[in-house]
Amino acid sequence: MAWLEREPSGQFHIRFRIGSRKFRRSLKTKSESEAETRRVRLEETLRLVESGRLTVPANVDVATYLLSDGQLEQPLGVAFKKGPRMLPVAIVGARSLGVVFAP
Repeated sequence: MAWLEREPSGQFHIRFRIGSRKFRRSLKTKSESEAETRRVRLEETLRLVESGRLTVPANVDVATYLLSDGQLEQPLGVAFKKGPRMLPVAIVGARSLGVVFAP
């Protein structure tokens, strides 16, 4: 089961449980219809896991994996030349697709 929460800022978060473990992630949207669509998709993905049709691999970010319909194993990030610092792709901008490496 998954449910939505609206923060005072208007942003939606999704919460869900797998066994005794609780998860909470920002959906990065203020649109209720978009948030509801993501909730329904997550519940379908959870049903696939429960039925054994989808397996969550070991050593993955479980919430990222499930919210991406089993496509992403870790949050996308940007690697910088100086050091191993990673930033979410959303910080880089909407035009970014995938992982971008600084020159």
